[in-house]
Amino acid sequence: MQKACDLVQLGRSPVMATRVIFGSMAIGSARTDPRRRIKTIRAAVDAGITSIDTAPMYDLGACERSVGEAIRGVRDQVQILSKVGLRWDDPHGEIQFTGVDSNGSCVAVRKNSRPESVRYEVERSLHRLGVDTLDVVHVHTRDPLVPIADTMGALKCLLRQGKLRAIGLSTNFDQLDVLEAQRALGDVPLASLQLNYSLLHRDLEADLLPLARDQRIGVLARSPLAMGLLTGRVGPSRNFGAGDVRAATADFHRDNIGRVTKALLRGVAPVADRHGVNFAMVSLAWVLSRPGVSSVVVGASWPEQARANAAAASLELDAEDHTQIQRAFDAVKLDPDAGLDLPRRSLSKARRVVAGMRKRLGLVRDRNAVFPRRTPTIQPAG
Repeated sequence: MQKACDLVQLGRSPVMATRVIFGSMAIGSARTDPRRRIKTIRAAVDAGITSIDTAPMYDLGACERSVGEAIRGVRDQVQILSKVGLRWDDPHGEIQFTGVDSNGSCVAVRKNSRPESVRYEVERSLHRLGVDTLDVVHVHTRDPLVPIADTMGALKCLLRQGKLRAIGLSTNFDQLDVLEAQRALGDVPLASLQLNYSLLHRDLEADLLPLARDQRIGVLARSPLAMGLLTGRVGPSRNFGAGDVRAATADFHRDNIGRVTKALLRGVAPVADRHGVNFAMVSLAWVLSRPGVSSVVVGASWPEQARANAAAASLELDAEDHTQIQRAFDAVKLDPDAGLDLPRRSLSKARRVVAGMRKRLGLVRDRNAVFPRRTPTIQPAG
């Protein structure tokens, strides 16, 4: 029986990570009680979740400081995963998205994977976290203005200097990008891919997951609960608070929520009842059971939630469970354009068709081009 504290090797790297990784983005809001942030992280560590995923972007630096405070005195017991490649404090690079901070000021977040930016971000993360070494550094997203080899070269140099132990990629990298990154790293193995993967979003099963298995690269499933949609606690009438990006996300349109709720009741609820657990634990256990998945990255906003996430690693689903869950979710067809008017719906569909054609031809590598961008609210560090 697996537990959250069970360690798995990330690819061929020297880094071991827990099967359940604490995703600190959920505690990033400046409106969250800082003391609760610390208690939540410590509760996760006490429950066996010793791997913590963070990033400079989360709460514009404040999240890393919270993680640093929480692990003070236990650094040798935890694994820290951070990121580079998105900057809100540098005018260089293509805009990934824009947001509004708590003062009402516009913040442009840009893709920036230039070697000098990578080095700067790693140094700042080490300082905010109060550590000497990062266990893994993932590149947030592909920067079309910077060759992947340049970014990998900078990270490899930092690894040789002892400032990080392993290198990975996050979202919006395709198969060719992964292979290119590994070639650029040479004798340094690419440790992990951090990818969106859940019962609802399984596109990577067709390409990146098989590639990762073939190349012996770890896969860290991020958003395994689909931003909370698979917990069963989000109803069609749910009102999201100001700044909650889910309010502008198609998955959380009332029609899509209704479809997901129906699948949860048909497929997940009976399994949860048989095992005496909640929907979230079943959804996490399903992802953890998938071939090639090393760990899930899941957030928590309070200690009790962190402890429940840890328990999901001990849940073993049998063949009957898998069949019931699979049958229910294979029938789910989400509307990616839910909430859009007819002109924007037509434009979005056309973009997906064109992007799909270009992807098949190997001409487009940035998957963000497929969908219209959203405008989340970002809370600055205090």
